Formats: sequence, C-alpha cells, structure tokens
Amino acid sequence: MGPDRTTVLLVEDDQNIVDLVRSNLIARAHDVVVSKDGLDAVAMLEASEPDAVLLDLMLPGIDGFELCRELRERSSVGIIVLSARRAETDKVRALNLGADDYMTKPFGIEELLARINATLRRSRPPPLAPTAPTLVQAGDVVHQRPGIVHYLFDYSPDMEYMEIVSPADFKTVDMPPATDKVPPVTPWK
Repeated sequence: MGPDRTTVLLVEDDQNIVDLVRSNLIARAHDVVVSKDGLDAVAMLEASEPDAVLLDLMLPGIDGFELCRELRERSSVGIIVLSARRAETDKVRALNLGADDYMTKPFGIEELLARINATLRRSRPPPLAPTAPTLVQAGDVVHQRPGIVHYLFDYSPDMEYMEIVSPADFKTVDMPPATDKVPPVTPWK
C-alpha cells in the first residue's frame, strides 16, 4: 500500500465481481484488500485502514446489513454497498445503518469509480488551508507562529516601518540584557 494510493476494502463473495473490480481499481492506482465472506472484514478494516469499503449485502455466514452497521461503528470510512437487492427498503436500511452510497448489480465500472471518488471527497478530511502567520509581541521579542521567532528592534507605534531580524541573523545582533520580569504578551498586527 503506497503512500499516494487509495486503499479499498472489497467485501464480496462472487469471484467474477472480485476480479472485475480489483483489476479495474489496481489499473487506476488503487490498492485492493479482499474479504470473500465478510467474517474477517472488521479485522481487515482495522489492519489495512482502507480509504473506502465496497460491501456486498448477501454474504455467506454474515448478515451484510449487520456488517455495515459494525463497520460504521468502528470507522468513518466511506462505505458503498454493491448489491443485487433492488428494493427501496433495502437501500434505505443500508443507508440508515451507515452506508454512504448504494449501487445495484449489475453496475458500470466507470460509475463505480466516480462514486468511489465522490465518497472519498466526502469522507477524507480536507487539506489544511495555509493560514496567515500570527504575530505576538512581548517587549522586544516578536513571535511569529508557528515556531519562528523574530526579534524586533527600533519599533515605536508611530513608526512607518520596523526592522525584523530572523534567528539566522541573531548571532550578529547585540541583545538587551535579560531581566527577571517578563513583559506582557499582546497580539501585534
């Protein structure tokens, strides 16, 4: 499982569907983990931490609806049901138990890929937006978060500019002597 690849847990007992879905996902840079009976799906969810789950409801040995509920209780991973069950009551039940989407078999692979991408957009946290640095002034020290300290010299409120010296330049600057008093920290804009 590569760092830039999406991992999909496929819970499906029909080998033809497993082969079709797996080969198409792998061809599009996805890693695929397969559970053929659903009994090991929860353990596979926890071990592989997939980005999405494709879940058949009619599995041997386990109720697919119950598995859907259990997967949702354990993770916020996107769950897409792939089922031959076409009744509206089945679709509503699966969605109410935690599925994010529902596709009936047979399905087109391009539509499945589009639904996987849509589910990933909703289930993955958005990337952190860059924020403007926050400056805090304490006496002659200006702290620009995160983690960069600048030392401010020759500043007064009526000045139109100020000189900011970075830590790289610090060794060439004479600092005022340290005191036991810590000046109050106030936001500086």
